[in-house]
Amino acid sequence: MSQDTIADGEAIYLALDLSSTTDLTALVAVSAEPTADRALAWFWKPGDLLDDHETRDRAPYRRWAAEGHLEAPPGRAVDYGFVAQHKRSKLGATSPIFDNKVYFTSGDALYAFGLTSTALYRDPSAWYHIFWNGTGVYVNGTLVTGTGTYTAASVTNPRLGFDGTNYFSGYMSDFAFWNGSSASLQGGISDANGVWAARKAAAGYSFLGFGSSGALGTDTSGNGNTWTVNGSPVQTTDTPTNNYATWNPLKWLSSSGFSNGNLTFNGSSSWSDTTATIAPRSGKWYAEVTITSSTGANSLFLGVMAVSLCPFNSAPWQNQATTYAVWYQDGGKIWNNTGPGYSAGGYVQSGLATLTAGKVLGIALDLDGGTVQFYVNNVAQGTAVALPYSSTEWTFWTEQYTGYYGTANFGATAFAYTPPTGFKALCTANLPAVSIKKPSDHFNTVLAAGASIKSSSEALYTYFLEWIKDRANSQNHQLIDTVRGTSAVLQSNTTAAETTYSAPSGTSVGWVWNSGAAAVTNNAGSVTSQVSANPTSGFSIVTWTHTTSGNYTVGHGLGATPKLIVQKSRSTALNWDVYHPSLAAGNRLILNSPAAQGTGYWTGPPSSTTIPHLTTSANNNDLMVAYCFAEIPGYSKFGSYTGNASNDGPFVYCGFRPRFILVKDASVGNYWNIYDTARSVSNPASEHLFPNLSNSELTNNSFDILSNGFKARTTGGDINAADTYIFAAFAEHPFGGSNVAPCPAR
Repeated sequence: MSQDTIADGEAIYLALDLSSTTDLTALVAVSAEPTADRALAWFWKPGDLLDDHETRDRAPYRRWAAEGHLEAPPGRAVDYGFVAQHKRSKLGATSPIFDNKVYFTSGDALYAFGLTSTALYRDPSAWYHIFWNGTGVYVNGTLVTGTGTYTAASVTNPRLGFDGTNYFSGYMSDFAFWNGSSASLQGGISDANGVWAARKAAAGYSFLGFGSSGALGTDTSGNGNTWTVNGSPVQTTDTPTNNYATWNPLKWLSSSGFSNGNLTFNGSSSWSDTTATIAPRSGKWYAEVTITSSTGANSLFLGVMAVSLCPFNSAPWQNQATTYAVWYQDGGKIWNNTGPGYSAGGYVQSGLATLTAGKVLGIALDLDGGTVQFYVNNVAQGTAVALPYSSTEWTFWTEQYTGYYGTANFGATAFAYTPPTGFKALCTANLPAVSIKKPSDHFNTVLAAGASIKSSSEALYTYFLEWIKDRANSQNHQLIDTVRGTSAVLQSNTTAAETTYSAPSGTSVGWVWNSGAAAVTNNAGSVTSQVSANPTSGFSIVTWTHTTSGNYTVGHGLGATPKLIVQKSRSTALNWDVYHPSLAAGNRLILNSPAAQGTGYWTGPPSSTTIPHLTTSANNNDLMVAYCFAEIPGYSKFGSYTGNASNDGPFVYCGFRPRFILVKDASVGNYWNIYDTARSVSNPASEHLFPNLSNSELTNNSFDILSNGFKARTTGGDINAADTYIFAAFAEHPFGGSNVAPCPAR
């Protein structure tokens, strides 16, 4: 066989023979052409073993290495590595993973063998997979980059979760350590829905599965390399394949006061609040809180809250504009709050059992029936209380005065008492099945050169809306859809009528929505429309002819009420009109303008079949287009939050990891902003573009985009002044569900 004639680009077959310390590692490439007889081969052996193995094998390894036939890296093994999965608890503190070689820093970066990551890892709601292969560290399959240089170092008697001073704070699963080349194979792979998941670690030098609560350090690889356990680690069923709820340190301004894997919350301010990391919209859920300290009077509240209506910012829930909560007060009262204010709604039951140290409060949240029932030491207290608001996410919640608190159990360890019939632990595997398992089937973000961004975007779906922007240059946004025709362009940053496409000159981004099917005639409204609809993802493209003869409606084809409508006259230079349910009734925002919401525009709310027209949206006989979006749990979210002008900004629960976020200050004149995880591959996500401006991309304001939502990490007014903001978010992955793998931490 010839070894020097395989051409660049030629199809080949690869064969890999791995070794550790006693044999050759070999890789052979053979031409895939049927009549070819061409191959290339490469060989490796640990450099420190060449002399011994020359004698043992009677082979001239030294000469072969000198002549370039054999690679002989230094050391006694081809490489070594480790892999472990981690769910963080305490943020903002040094948290060692593998001795003092790999750890989370006090600034939430990852230090690994001499390199400190640029990315920050501040997602405590899900699991990270961390893998060292001898040359680099990977988090969820992505090589970590940053400042410094990876320098492999020997580790004698390594320590897991301890560096001599600091202990790891959080959860750990499936730790494996190799002293051999098999380390290079221990990564992960995306499943059929695009969710990255770890491979099962192969048996290596040592493998800790933590399967026996009495022997957590036992090596189950068969090599007998058992580790010594120090301290009092607790075994739970919270794992990367079934992620359980904890209290959420991102839900309040300070992460201090959290301990025991974020199951104990003792707030650092006079009154502090937090909610659980999982907030379902339906189902029956049970949790327990074992009281540590309480006055038995008015120092500790435990209950449930409509989390999407109260994203805490700089003040407890009492000061939020809209709060819906039901809670048990330690003095033996049940309150039903319809906010704002502590007494809004008042207490509805009293004379019940007080909460003192050692007692267990059980909370049974029935989102199907719309009630919550409380138990003290397994005895029902009063009667079930009707939830004051429906059709949103609810979760467990606590508020306490400093020093009065308890430890929650959401089901990762055995409950003290058997839950009521039909009620479940709060974990991702128990969440309802999601209707969209793979969000990229319905929305995605594309990055490409300006010359190819249009064709790259249009390759995703047959029927679509694409939104294209040059990232590097000041050029107009361009919105194109398959109903109006793929040569017809509207510009979100101008009032201009329809024009033609102009290819961007720089690196560009395309945001693309799948509209499902060709346009058909829709007669659901008083004016006939043409509709390309994808009811599965809650998106439709609607066109019609405007009339000034009176109020009218237009059919949208979704079968569900839109929560975002963006519409524009195609014929006349007029504003873009935006409907969002978080605006005051009848109000609009203008996509091409930074202006605050204006009053008195929409003639009514949308319905499950039609959208209303605006009083000043167009001229008679203008051609119109509207992009309509209904909310789909696990895929899209349309809501609002109140900013706090802090780098530790409000956390917004979505129920998925966002791929795309559109944000606008509804209170005052700040710019629209778009963020996505294609341009911002790690946190903080700072790359953003302005829909109302032609400007190139900036990086001056940031969010953390997380496994279950997002959190503002800036004082910038565009996304986090002390104002009310509306947002639209579309998913990269659902947070969880009975038919999908849990979303990894980001």
